Amino acid sequence: LDLSRADTARRVLLYAAGVYHIEPPEAGEIEALTKEVSAIGRNVNQAVRAMNAAVQRGQKIPRLQLDQLGHQLHEITRHNEKTRSLMIRRAQQQRTHIDQVLAVIKG
Repeated sequence: LDLSRADTARRVLLYAAGVYHIEPPEAGEIEALTKEVSAIGRNVNQAVRAMNAAVQRGQKIPRLQLDQLGHQLHEITRHNEKTRSLMIRRAQQQRTHIDQVLAVIKG
């Protein structure tokens, strides 16, 4: 192509804007997962703070509390893995779209 960088960028942006401005369905899922992880994280922080205070007072932490904390940490890991999977899928979709845009520009 005998286009300047600016002309090439302009063509890419104009083509992409006309074809691809749909909100990805993953955005809502990622937002929901992020809110859940934040809520669980706040619960974990409160539980750990209470456990630390109990230990400083010489009290033992009940096994049930430790199990609940372990479960919450597992939930955070599970949500993070799901979010990562959604983000990877989105990145792959964007890469495919960019390749299509570049193919059209190159003619």
